[in-house]
Amino acid sequence: MEPLKKKRTVLRIGFTKALNSLQVMLDNAESTIASLRVAFCTLEDKLTDLNYCQDSIIEAILETATETELQKEYDEADEYKHRFLTAKYLFTERTMGDSNLVQNLVDCAVPSGSSSNGENKRSYKLPSIEIVKFNGDIREWLSFWSCFKKIHEDKNMCNEDKFQYLKQAVVPDSRAAELVKSYPPTGSNYDKVIRSLKSRFGQDELLIEVYVRELLQLVLQNAIKGRGNISLASLYDRLESHLRALETLGVTTDKCAAMLYPLVESSLPEDLLRAWQRSDAGKHNSDAEDGKPRSKDRLTRLIEFIEREVQSELRISLALQGFNLDTGHESDIKKSKPYKFNRNIPSAMGLLMTKGKDHTCIFCDAKDHESEGCNKAKRMSLSGKQECVKRARACFKCLKIGHGFKTCRVRVKCSRCERRHVNLMCPDEKPREQRDEIASADTSAPVRKELNCIASISNNKMVFLQTLKVKIYSDNRELIARVLIDSGSQRSYVTKDIIEKLGYQSVGEQRLSHMLFGGGQSEVVAHKEYRVRMQSLESDFACNFVALDQEVICGRIEPIENKKWLHELNEFNIRLTDVWDCDDPISILIGADVAGKILTGCRKELKSGLVAFETLLGWTIMGAVRKENVRENSTVAAISLYVKNCDLKDLWSLDVLGIRDPMTYRTFKQQEEVMYREFLETVSINSENRYEVQLPWSENHPPLSDNKSVAIKRLQTTTKKLRIEGRYEAYDAVFKEWLAEGIIERVLDKEMDIWGHYLPHRHVVKERSTTVIRPVFDASAKQPPSPSLNECLQKGPNLIEQLPSILLRFREGREPNILEVVDGKCAAAQNH
Repeated sequence: MEPLKKKRTVLRIGFTKALNSLQVMLDNAESTIASLRVAFCTLEDKLTDLNYCQDSIIEAILETATETELQKEYDEADEYKHRFLTAKYLFTERTMGDSNLVQNLVDCAVPSGSSSNGENKRSYKLPSIEIVKFNGDIREWLSFWSCFKKIHEDKNMCNEDKFQYLKQAVVPDSRAAELVKSYPPTGSNYDKVIRSLKSRFGQDELLIEVYVRELLQLVLQNAIKGRGNISLASLYDRLESHLRALETLGVTTDKCAAMLYPLVESSLPEDLLRAWQRSDAGKHNSDAEDGKPRSKDRLTRLIEFIEREVQSELRISLALQGFNLDTGHESDIKKSKPYKFNRNIPSAMGLLMTKGKDHTCIFCDAKDHESEGCNKAKRMSLSGKQECVKRARACFKCLKIGHGFKTCRVRVKCSRCERRHVNLMCPDEKPREQRDEIASADTSAPVRKELNCIASISNNKMVFLQTLKVKIYSDNRELIARVLIDSGSQRSYVTKDIIEKLGYQSVGEQRLSHMLFGGGQSEVVAHKEYRVRMQSLESDFACNFVALDQEVICGRIEPIENKKWLHELNEFNIRLTDVWDCDDPISILIGADVAGKILTGCRKELKSGLVAFETLLGWTIMGAVRKENVRENSTVAAISLYVKNCDLKDLWSLDVLGIRDPMTYRTFKQQEEVMYREFLETVSINSENRYEVQLPWSENHPPLSDNKSVAIKRLQTTTKKLRIEGRYEAYDAVFKEWLAEGIIERVLDKEMDIWGHYLPHRHVVKERSTTVIRPVFDASAKQPPSPSLNECLQKGPNLIEQLPSILLRFREGREPNILEVVDGKCAAAQNH
């Protein structure tokens, strides 16, 4: 980037000098028209070079620059264009008095062949003719000079202007461009550069040799490979083109027919020559009535004969296609030779003759190796290899000549995709150059997979991960999402929920096998690729990258909430984006393929041991701290990205279905009997005529915590969601109804200090149910390292085992009874 900016500075200085020089000459009344034109052309060249450099800079910063920076670049470029247009207007006003220029403008305005009084005036506008650009190829000289000759012979145009048109009429960085640039762009050097171009590329003798060699090349091609892959129409067009070019150079058929006829005749395939000799045109004698040779007539008749054959092939093809008669024969018409008169006739000699296997490679024509092991083919693309097989009329599966892939009986199997073809023709294989490029750009070539797990946390440490909030946007929508930066992941991922909301379109697909923690490997999974567009919350940086889709990236990750740390960060003028209570999941995982590009390298270490890192998207924090410095949270998720594969055998596993070994079952049965006896001994009826039971505690269970902080946090989260969904009043009405019926009761202030276990609750919504919204208490919630309430209670009987007996008992009676519970509530009190 810096070299381009230095170059732009130098070009701007040169443009300003040229502009000032032109303005001085315009102010001077004694300046000649020629000097003004030279100064203006120099200024125009300066602007062209400056615009090219400016476009290169804008293209380089387009992905990383902000809209303000891009607007600034465009404004500066427009300023120089405005200065040039102002100078151009003054130059045009000054030179309008020149009679030559006025006459030139009139000639351009009035087409040739039309009068100035408006007769035969066209009512349509013709497109502008572009000058044919010359690249230094001698075969392109005639077409170039026929177009540029009009400019060269224009007497009303000065040599300076002709020189500028000549510079535009050559291909940049070609041999012709190097020759033109070797002369300074002045009027006196124009004739010199034209003479140099003609002497190097436009000599008639050299051009004649070139086109004669082209005819000889057709002869050699026909002699070595036969007609092969060139059609009769293409052969005729090439012959006609070479003969017309020679005629333009003065090698006419009436003078050089005796030399050209053998070349044309030798370039034709054998079958076509036989047809030519049998035709009436080919039987004429070469001697005329006056005794002089008539080779010209014979060459003309041969060309006309080839033209008739081309037209005949076209008519046959149209007739077959017009009546749908080409079914099954279209490939034969396009690929086979039109004159296939000679057939291999079986004979006794052919039966006795033996011939070894032909090991000629169809890719490089070598005989020392098979086609399957050709090193040249390994560097070719799949389409290039298929084209070579097509030209050789070989089989696409086994690369053998003599049959097609539909009738191939060779037993081959690809070691990569296990389909029926040799390894060389596998569509999943990439050329060697692309494999080397991928290996150098990404050392993680083997397929891999991300893992997602909840890490076990030590009793005295809490680990924070690099999370932040960014803006994710598309053409018509914008969202704020949480992002996790994980340098341990070799790919970036985005959740399918974000893809649906923003309407991203897939840009590709990859099949990956994720390497699991511990050395395991998952099955190959297809991931679609999406281009994610992202910017910081302050909109001062924007970027885009390709990410793979994923249903869920990881579990819950706690943001930073400690006020002491936030205050310390504020002292360093650091503002975090992912702070305080947030239940939003991680929507994007930025892996090592992108993370290195957004890290700035700036870091700050806090007194607590945490380290803040600066990225182009904002500040993020990472590290481990002691738990006494951290507000107690329910769980902390650490991303090692672990996923356990589902096993289909679990669907019919006896243990999963609840069918256990009889010995194990007998032990559980004894426990159930003990629980049942304890239930009968502890159940009673209280003063409110309600059953009162005691919870079935497990023996020697670990101490149960109050779980108050978890319940308060769940209440805050549930309240926030209810207000967003507009169901807060309905949810509150359910609790008021339970309070009125005596199912629940308030905890008095004087009882707040008494130990108790708090159960978090959340709302469940079922639109089609009679109870649309209802609270559900979560007895599995816990405050690590303490257990949950469910972990301290004994397990009840397995109801799945009782289903068969219930279904059979339902069929015992003559008339079955069905009861529907309209509204079920807890009618039993609990005696703790």
